[in-house]
Amino acid sequence: MSKSLARKTLIWSLILTVTLMGAMVFYATRKMVVIANSASQFTEADQDGEPSNVTILTLSNTDGETSAFTLKVPETVKAEDVIIDNKIADGEIWIYVDRTEALDYPEKSIEGNVSGIITAYLQEVRGGVWFKLRMNGLYECLSTLEDGVLSITIGRPKDMHDKVVAIDCDSDVISSDIAAKLEKKLEDADIRVYNLTKASKAIDASNKIDIANGIDADFYLKIQTDTDLNPDYYGVDSYYNKEFYTPELDGAVLADTIERCLVLKVFTTGHAPIGVIEDYTELDCAQIPATVMTVGYTSNPQESLLLNKESYRERIADGLYEGILEVYNREEQ
Repeated sequence: MSKSLARKTLIWSLILTVTLMGAMVFYATRKMVVIANSASQFTEADQDGEPSNVTILTLSNTDGETSAFTLKVPETVKAEDVIIDNKIADGEIWIYVDRTEALDYPEKSIEGNVSGIITAYLQEVRGGVWFKLRMNGLYECLSTLEDGVLSITIGRPKDMHDKVVAIDCDSDVISSDIAAKLEKKLEDADIRVYNLTKASKAIDASNKIDIANGIDADFYLKIQTDTDLNPDYYGVDSYYNKEFYTPELDGAVLADTIERCLVLKVFTTGHAPIGVIEDYTELDCAQIPATVMTVGYTSNPQESLLLNKESYRERIADGLYEGILEVYNREEQ
């Protein structure tokens, strides 16, 4: 009896091993990999290059039944050689191929469903090339690489992600650092973040909120510090558009929830959310729940010292993050 059981166990083990090896060979042969979107680490000089290095690409609409378009790259190119930089605030998608062989790019066209592309060109830079695409709308993109063919599927952000947040901040170092920390925390939680401060061109407040409206973000959050004539004034202030309301989530609930979590996290004073319509262009133009969050006052000597400490900014980002999670949990109940 025991010998029969052992024999059956051995047979099933062999079958399972062969099946797993077959699957591994199948996927290795296909060599398809998904490429994550990532903001590039290149300087503006690397990205812009010289005008003489630009080649206009032909757009060939060969398949109207799919939302994907393709471009060919050398088969030696690997996933780690490719950077997809979705500059949604600029209405552009940039694709970098970090291989010398890419300089001999044989194809001068993009094929597939190119209806979302206005113009496209190839630009040589040190060690590789940029494919720069000007889009006719605000698109999210998902990319795969298989046997030298880079396939990019575009669509509305809300069609590709369950949770979408637009964040903005003032240009000061403190606000920018908090926004960057918050963005990473949200992305790690599978919440798609559009950081509206990352546009390569200067855009004003009304254009930023237009983008947030256009991508149909779940809500908009702006992070800022402020000053007050009274140096003793400190704490957190939040603002919302008092004329915007939806049964699911309005600006007042959004502002109150995030502010409350932030105050508890950094052990500071919170002030009641303020409904406004004129003082903030972002709030006046918002067609989605929106809040502007003042996370502290640099005019207060003690709070200014705290804001300049990275550990304190990390706690602020944690508080904002926990507030956003609570907003989503509230909507799901």
